[in-house]
Amino acid sequence: MRTEGRFNDKFRKGVNNVFSTFGDNTVACAAGMAVLDVIERENLIEKSNRIGNYLRAELRKLAITQPLIGDVRGRGMMTGIEFVSDREAKTPATQETANLLELMKDNHVLVGSEGPDKNVLKLRPNLACIRQNAGTPRRQPPASTAPGSPYRTGSESVRPRRTPCW
Repeated sequence: MRTEGRFNDKFRKGVNNVFSTFGDNTVACAAGMAVLDVIERENLIEKSNRIGNYLRAELRKLAITQPLIGDVRGRGMMTGIEFVSDREAKTPATQETANLLELMKDNHVLVGSEGPDKNVLKLRPNLACIRQNAGTPRRQPPASTAPGSPYRTGSESVRPRRTPCW
């Protein structure tokens, strides 16, 4: 590959071991083509859009009763839930998000946070996810934002209705 100017400068200052002999061989190309065939044959792009849209619609319904949810956004199967302590000012709820992540981890649900303030929960369900798995939990954590008790009371158990797909 030949580059010039700002691309070359950026590359030389950053990561410089991105080349691989494994990515440009006939076996890798055949595997890639097989994956693209499955995506097309099983209509996985439309399926991911349909399930992702449903998940985000359900989360937006949940946001009506959960004041910490400031925004729900995404595309396809990728969804971000932004937590804020003040919806008007859009104040990041960084600590509450961290507490929620710990609570979810305690209940065997592994998700990550994103964003400069680490207040966006990122959900990335796999393509095997089906619509009924994208529902909301049976019990939601309390919406309390009182200091020292955001989401975590020690006795809460948030178990999904079905096996989560994210």
